[in-house]
Amino acid sequence: MKHTQKAPAAIARKPKRTAKPAARKPGGKAAVRKPQRRQSSRMAKPPAAAKSAVQPPPALPYIDRGKPIPDVYDRDVLRMLARDPEWVFVYWEVTPQRIRQLQSRFVNLHTKPWKVKLVDTSSGEEQVTPIFLGASNWYLPARPRTPYRAELGFMDGSLFVKVLVSNEVRTPADTVSERGDEEWMILRRDLMRMLHLEHEKDLFGMGRPFASADRFRDLESEEAVMLERLAQQARRLGSSMNVPAKR
Repeated sequence: MKHTQKAPAAIARKPKRTAKPAARKPGGKAAVRKPQRRQSSRMAKPPAAAKSAVQPPPALPYIDRGKPIPDVYDRDVLRMLARDPEWVFVYWEVTPQRIRQLQSRFVNLHTKPWKVKLVDTSSGEEQVTPIFLGASNWYLPARPRTPYRAELGFMDGSLFVKVLVSNEVRTPADTVSERGDEEWMILRRDLMRMLHLEHEKDLFGMGRPFASADRFRDLESEEAVMLERLAQQARRLGSSMNVPAKR
């Protein structure tokens, strides 16, 4: 049997659109037809909305801090404080009026070295320390348990010209206090609560002063006796609990 091959069917194609011939004007030239722009199927986007204005941060609450602390008080002053047993602190202010008075008496005052003299008022010993006048404060080494006075001035050759004098201070001790007779206050209810007692007579006895310093010195021995008494009561209570019950 012979197989016959069929010819492929013709594919239907859409005829191409041909441009119509341009109509001629009466003058004889053909009118040129302008191509029309094809409208997009997409819708035009609306204009972007204007960005909202940035909101400023909320204002902080007002705090009245008073007037600022001034750097100067317009008065000549020199003060000294004891910082610890081995250091004292001095601060000063020299007014412009005082500087002008000194300039009228001493030539080239701005070139003269300023110093602070630390005087031991008990022995008269002096300690001179160079300083910068514009610093307005300085730390000076000292000795424990010593009274001091400070003097601010400048050197005119070999002469110390004193301008300001401070108050007198005494440095503290660098050891534990030797005084041991202080009486420290204690509330009765707190002491009774700590010792688990109900009455003061259990601790001090009848007619004994409560807040006497002499009574606190021998409190240790009396407390030991009291604790031994409580221990005996606890032992008796424990022995009674261990006794078997009678049937």
